[in-house]
Order: sequence, then C-alpha cells, then structure tokens
Amino acid sequence: MYWGYQVRKAESIRTIIENCPFDDNNNNNSHYHHEPKYDLVIGTSERGIAYNEITEFPRFRHGLIVFGGLQGLEKAFEHEQDHATADKLFNYYINTCPQQGSRTIRTEEAILITLSCLREKLLAAAIN
Repeated sequence: MYWGYQVRKAESIRTIIENCPFDDNNNNNSHYHHEPKYDLVIGTSERGIAYNEITEFPRFRHGLIVFGGLQGLEKAFEHEQDHATADKLFNYYINTCPQQGSRTIRTEEAILITLSCLREKLLAAAIN
C-alpha cells in the first residue's frame, strides 16, 4: 500500500538530515536512548549514478530522498557551512532520469519519477 510522502523545507541539507522527525524512543528503558535518524539518505541529481546501477538498498526503517531546486542539489551545497559534498551527506547520489532530454526537470516531476523508479527497491529494503 502507498501512504504518500511528506515534504519539508529546511535552511540547509545537513539540517534536513540531522533533524529527523521520527521518534524511535518507544522503549521505556531509561538506559537505552538514541537520537532518531534516517537509516537511508538518497540525494537526487543529474550528476548522480544511474538508478538502474543500484541492485538493492540496505535494510532501513526511515528513508529520506532529497531533491534540489531548479539549480540542483549542487547549488545547495554552496550554502553548507562545512562545504559538505554529496559523498559525505548521502548514502546514494542517484540520477533517476539519466537521459532526460531537457535542461531541467521540475521538482514536482522529479518526485514522481524518482518514486516510480525506486519503488520496488525501497519496498524490498523497508523494515516495517
């Protein structure tokens, strides 16, 4: 079943990744505490590797797919204080439309294309 997705806006890519909204601290044992986090972080870019080169994703509970604006994620990297790069921030940096044939793809189109391309692999790796 498909339950949809959430969209959030943040001041930086690192903020998106570090401020995971999920609360996994359901265990009442006071000795056990951890910060909620994303297990799988995917960046999308025309400069990423072709999505079909990835055979499977590792098991994950909370996944995050990051999309850039018209100028791409690379433009957003310019605003990172520590000059973070794709290989430092993402587990995967993927191109879901390798032969796009147009200069840019609108974000709302990229969301649908990416979810369609990655659906089976994400479902296979997701921990319920």
